[in-house]
Amino acid sequence: VTPARQVAGSGSSTRLLHGGRSDSDSDSGELAPILVGRHHRRPLRAGPALHAADVAAPRLADAAAAPPMARADGASEGVVLLWYHYCAVEDPADLARWLRAECTDLGLVGKVRVAREGLNGTVSGTTSATSALIRRLLRLPPFSIEMTPTDFKRSAGPIASFPDLQVSVVNEIITLGIDPRELPQARAVGHLAPAEFHALAASGDPDVLVLDVRNFFEHRVGRFTGAIAPDLRKFSYFPGYFDANVELFRGKQVLMYCTGGIRCERASVYLDRLGVCDSIFQLDGGVHRYLEHFPDGLFRGKLYVFDSRQTIATNTDVISVCFYCDTPHDTYTHCSTEHCRILVLICGACRGRGITACCGECGLQPPDVSQEAQMTSKQKPNPPCLCVRSRSCCPIEVRAAGMSIPSPTMTDPQLGER
Repeated sequence: VTPARQVAGSGSSTRLLHGGRSDSDSDSGELAPILVGRHHRRPLRAGPALHAADVAAPRLADAAAAPPMARADGASEGVVLLWYHYCAVEDPADLARWLRAECTDLGLVGKVRVAREGLNGTVSGTTSATSALIRRLLRLPPFSIEMTPTDFKRSAGPIASFPDLQVSVVNEIITLGIDPRELPQARAVGHLAPAEFHALAASGDPDVLVLDVRNFFEHRVGRFTGAIAPDLRKFSYFPGYFDANVELFRGKQVLMYCTGGIRCERASVYLDRLGVCDSIFQLDGGVHRYLEHFPDGLFRGKLYVFDSRQTIATNTDVISVCFYCDTPHDTYTHCSTEHCRILVLICGACRGRGITACCGECGLQPPDVSQEAQMTSKQKPNPPCLCVRSRSCCPIEVRAAGMSIPSPTMTDPQLGER
């Protein structure tokens, strides 16, 4: 298989300068920060610093005309925009200030993470506002050189899919838990277009492993048929998981996937460093892009997303069950106890009988109906309950050649999820 594109190393830094207007449709008059450098996928020719006025206007027809992928239940007219880009950023705080100003100017809400290694964002707003943000980003080097409108993933959703706008300066744009200086984003792995990924995943080749690098609550409600879906609560547990399961990947061709691609970028670098795989590929654009091409393909169930929609569906399969009665059910609610609030699958019938907690330990606590229950884990302590404590940080996979991958869902009326 010839991958759609190969990842190339990057050795240059990115300077954050000022120059040029941010966009012709902005009335702010602010000077836009201009990034000059190299992205890890495609090298940028060496030369003088670039300014917005020096960069040819990118082709924007694709961005304006790109159809939304799927509509979540209850979605109003709006667009949720997802993107990431690895590139060296000299002054992340300066870029964050510019992004915050531009998103505020356009009325966008969401979460954007900026680090010295690049940026990662998901925002929502009107179609015109999200298209304008694409235009403004694509006028800035290296985005104007290394990205195209197709690197931005769009789907239908509420205009306000997030409660507010958060633009943060962080150490990692996706948290693997390893300092980027120790594990630089520079190793080469292949990116497979959806059709290429689909063909390999459906080939039945025993030496091909399809690996889900998302969290358990994501792949519980939707995943690729036959995929290995590790029962992990955090992405930062994957290094330990790889270390504990080296033999599972030895000599195999690994096909990784996640929601939009960014977690594969980091997970593939770590797995490649172990030197046990025959080859490693990632699904270019993630499940989001795959469903645009194969809405009724190998990915069954719903795609979990981190905004108010919770999931996106392109097929009618329900692959998960209620924690307590095994009735097919794939709509998450939060555990009703104030000290927990983790996502839990409890069907309407069980909730009607008063079962609203994730496990027996939480079930002994009175439900929290206060406004404080809506606070995030960053705003209040969130000690783990029994079902969280009982989940291994690095489960050992035991699978014989040719064995089908069992459902990751295990339920117990006393323990809930495990």
